[in-house]
Amino acid sequence: MGGFELLLLAIPVIFVLALLFAILLWCRGWRREEGQEMDRRLKLLTEQVTRLAEAVAQLQKTQAAARTAEGRLSEQMTALFANVSRFLSAPPSSASHPGDKSPGYISPTSSTSHPGDKSPGHDSPPPDRYDRAREMLASGADPVEVARALDISLGDVHVLQRLLNLKPKG
Repeated sequence: MGGFELLLLAIPVIFVLALLFAILLWCRGWRREEGQEMDRRLKLLTEQVTRLAEAVAQLQKTQAAARTAEGRLSEQMTALFANVSRFLSAPPSSASHPGDKSPGYISPTSSTSHPGDKSPGHDSPPPDRYDRAREMLASGADPVEVARALDISLGDVHVLQRLLNLKPKG
């Protein structure tokens, strides 16, 4: 019976060894899956970091463009305020000659008009109408009445009124 007892002991030992081998194979497969998952996450993270770096670079370009635009806008606003102050500081004269122009006045027929802008038969009001409109608005006349009396568009009268309201109260 010595061989039979040895066989009875060998079967559980072989079973335990087979079970340990199966557990080791399972652990190896589990570690491989974890490694693949980590590689996949690392690849995804690398892609996201690359996209984020591109977005930061684009934001820096946008910021530089915005600063440039802000500088240009600031220069243009300074020039505009200088022109408006020159226009407002020009003394209104009711006895001005048609050939005389105030320093800040730009004629509607000057070189700033484009060839296709004018419709045939459409004449813009002469400059003295604008001077009279400015005087009437300064004296407190109603903008609608000024526009009717001088045959000027109401929009032009409103612009003149706003310019007069910007005049520094010194």
